[in-house]
Amino acid sequence: MCIRDSPDAVLAALLDGEAKAHASDEARRSFRTMLVQVVDEAADGLVDPEKRIGGFVDLLLEMRESARNANDYATADTIRDGLDSLGIEVQDTPSGTAWGLRTD
Repeated sequence: MCIRDSPDAVLAALLDGEAKAHASDEARRSFRTMLVQVVDEAADGLVDPEKRIGGFVDLLLEMRESARNANDYATADTIRDGLDSLGIEVQDTPSGTAWGLRTD
């Protein structure tokens, strides 16, 4: 069983094992709370990074486009360079601006 495939199933298996363990009720409650937090964090971490930051990047690209339309190329370049320094590649194409995360 892999946490990437089914974080809920992993959590259920861990909680079942915990229920069978010999420990005080307080220790078991603490353990259960920690397990739930770990699995929740792991599941959140499985979200596509582009989906997580997409709204921010799109907003910055809109600001960059506005700067370009106003012939403020220094600001447009600063935005592009800033995104590049964060690992976000910006491509200007005939159909508009596209972006993606660098894989290097």
